[in-house]
Amino acid sequence: MTSPPPRSSGGRVPPALVTDGVIAAIFFAIPLALIIMLDLDLEGWFIVVALAALGVLIVEHEIVAPPRRGRRMLLKAQESYARAEADAGVTSADAARIPTGDAHGAQVLKRLRWYEGRKRETGEVLADVGRMRWIDWHDPALSEAAAKLSDDVSGLSAINDAVRNAATLLTRAPGWEDAWENECGPLREDLDIFRELCQEVGDEAPAAPIADSELGWARACGARLTALRAQLASGALAPGAALDELDAMAAEIRARADALVRRALAAEALPGEEAGLAHYREYIGTWKLPDDDDRYEYSGTWQGDETGVSPTAGEDGERAAVSYNPAATIRLHDYSPGIRAAGIRWQGLATASQYSSPIERILDAYLESRGTGKK
Repeated sequence: MTSPPPRSSGGRVPPALVTDGVIAAIFFAIPLALIIMLDLDLEGWFIVVALAALGVLIVEHEIVAPPRRGRRMLLKAQESYARAEADAGVTSADAARIPTGDAHGAQVLKRLRWYEGRKRETGEVLADVGRMRWIDWHDPALSEAAAKLSDDVSGLSAINDAVRNAATLLTRAPGWEDAWENECGPLREDLDIFRELCQEVGDEAPAAPIADSELGWARACGARLTALRAQLASGALAPGAALDELDAMAAEIRARADALVRRALAAEALPGEEAGLAHYREYIGTWKLPDDDDRYEYSGTWQGDETGVSPTAGEDGERAAVSYNPAATIRLHDYSPGIRAAGIRWQGLATASQYSSPIERILDAYLESRGTGKK
């Protein structure tokens, strides 16, 4: 997790700054030479102004902006770290409330310990970056280290939110309803994408009947999420069991999306043609998470089903967007803070585990494969 300690330039000018300075100087020197040596007409003055403007842009973007961007990133990281430090006591108290026998709670605690073990080192790196001078920010290595540090510190703050949600939901403490709705966020977002996938499949005449039944299942799945909340409220379902239900539902959404795409591509293909389906199979076969570089992120918003029965629907029946915090979920997804420390690995599309992965990737693979099959 921890970023490598940055190194000061020690008074040396970074090569990148020298290169940018030379290029900018050329764009200023040429117009100056033209003004001195030539009697410029209107077209000549236009060239002079254009070259000078390019020089100004280079100075701004390549010389002035990097330190400004770096300092802005550093300030954000410092604020996140200070917030994480201020919340440390509350987080420890929340962690103590998490039932140790619950698999979901244990996974969150494992991620928390991973971050706590690296907190001091992260603080030291943050202090080192804070001592960097203006000229140091032109070193690409420092910019990379600062970006990595920003991610590390954001994770420190985010894991505190996940711990709080775990303690609140697993003990049904006041506010558990909000924690539960946040847990449902990734599934509801996937259901939005699933409905979009059904609509895309339905646009292709041979595959239209396939999509209709799946849309009905998506509505039933959304209703199931609402029913689970009612069971939690009545005490008929334990929080850990409710999270297990989310595990199973997430796996089923992935499996149904995958099966729908395969059936649709097969139905859409001309006799003897399998290019689209073959392309899809090859792409999905490379889906190895969380170590995949081609990961997708949850956006943090969902809109509900097309019936308009969502409590967030507006007066005109339009579906209003609902926001949630993906970084604070108990269950894992591709960008959960400390995901690799959890020790839970992707085992396949239909595998039920504490893991959600955006099925937007399946939708994109379908659209690309459909185009491949029509070439």
